[in-house]
Amino acid sequence: MTQGNSVQIISQPNEKVNPDSDNNGVTKKEPGAFRTISEVADEIHVPQHVLRFWETRFPQVQPIKRSGGRRYYRVEDITLLKYISELLYIQGYTIKGVQRLLQEELLNNKVSDNKQLNFKSESDISITNESQSPNDDLTNTDENNQQDLRKELEKLKNEKSMLIDSLKNVLVELQELRKIIAEA
Repeated sequence: MTQGNSVQIISQPNEKVNPDSDNNGVTKKEPGAFRTISEVADEIHVPQHVLRFWETRFPQVQPIKRSGGRRYYRVEDITLLKYISELLYIQGYTIKGVQRLLQEELLNNKVSDNKQLNFKSESDISITNESQSPNDDLTNTDENNQQDLRKELEKLKNEKSMLIDSLKNVLVELQELRKIIAEA
């Protein structure tokens, strides 16, 4: 009796393959399409509840809410959330510090391009002066940034010295109170 090699074909259950997804199952969307909270959370590597919390702390983050409370984030929201995430987790800011920074940027209406808060897509950018070289723009931007940084540094130094003076006064008061308590 001879045994032949047989091939057993195992049929898979009816798998639904989404043509809009890549090999990892991640849905491909147009660059300007709205994103759900789970997609944004995956993209910026924070839990969904953190995004909901940030909505309460940063009024600039305002996703569109549909029926049932579903949130849909615009490209601008995602860019802002990435910036907030970078400030909090990479640069070490506190929530209060990020709030202050965003508020100052809104008040000053000077948002640097490298912080990506101008929310302009590349298709919206037009070159207004063809004769001006890109290096000229970079030089002007660098000089302006350096001036702004110098002003900010000077402001911070002044604030630091005022805080040190204030702390010294508090220390003197505490020492006086300690003497009064010791004498009593």
